[in-house]
Amino acid sequence: MWQDTVILAGSIVAIASLFPTLLDENASVPLSTSVPTLVVLSGQGVAFYTLDLLGSAVGALAGFVVWSLIAYFKSPDDAGLVPADLGLDFDFGSDDPPAGDSTPAAETGTHQSGHAPRAD
Repeated sequence: MWQDTVILAGSIVAIASLFPTLLDENASVPLSTSVPTLVVLSGQGVAFYTLDLLGSAVGALAGFVVWSLIAYFKSPDDAGLVPADLGLDFDFGSDDPPAGDSTPAAETGTHQSGHAPRAD
């Protein structure tokens, strides 16, 4: 099937584009990127195989191997699947400014919502 060849060609291009990341000593790819990619590639590989698209299944397997290497070698040392601190302040019950913002809204000319007042 020609579709198998097209999908395999796309996999080859995608895999080739990942090699600079693998070779870069300073590259850092979070697990929150690589793990979902691994899940998708494994599902695609099974789906392609059951459709008798063996070239595409091999391409998905090769992509899985490369992304596994990226997950193993290029994730930050302290990486978790979900970042521990996203830097977001979810304190909805407080009228205090978010952490790091000590300027009262009255001094900045903005409303508590962060929007400037309307000029009527």
